[in-house]
Amino acid sequence: MSKRTPTYSSWENMIQRCYNPNSVNFKYYGGRGISACDRWRTFKNFLADMGERPAGKTLDRKNGNGNYEPANCQWSTRKEQGRNRRDNTIIECNGHSACIAEWAEKLGIHRNTIHHRIRMGWTDEQSVTGRPQPHERIIEVSGVKRSVSAWARQLGIPRTTLRRMIDRNQMQCLAMAHVRRPQ
Repeated sequence: MSKRTPTYSSWENMIQRCYNPNSVNFKYYGGRGISACDRWRTFKNFLADMGERPAGKTLDRKNGNGNYEPANCQWSTRKEQGRNRRDNTIIECNGHSACIAEWAEKLGIHRNTIHHRIRMGWTDEQSVTGRPQPHERIIEVSGVKRSVSAWARQLGIPRTTLRRMIDRNQMQCLAMAHVRRPQ
């Protein structure tokens, strides 16, 4: 038996993921309706369309919900594939869309910083530009988003009082105060 090439292994794994219900990863591929185009059911055609697998790269679908076909496949590094997962959070800022890891690398900050900002209610742009201040919570009341400081100023109450109200789930009081006070 001859040694299998990396390209053949990639093709064989693709076929297994798409068509073998006993494959460990079938539920993520064939089980979701992802298949290989008819032409790629034979290795010869797959090789003709994709070429030999470059060192350090594996088969990747550009659209993670699309099928294995020439227009949707490329050879990518593990890092590139990790940034093309369907469970990534994509952030859009100034016309550029990228996953959190890519933004973090580009900005020279830890990805957890961006995750934290998102959990705090920051918009996409705020999450990558760093405004408002890192520990400032964003609160939405009646469809209006503002920082705790901005709400406190508008309502004429100390920030600490407002934070206590929020921590005690007294948001209905804040909503009523917002409705009564002119902006």
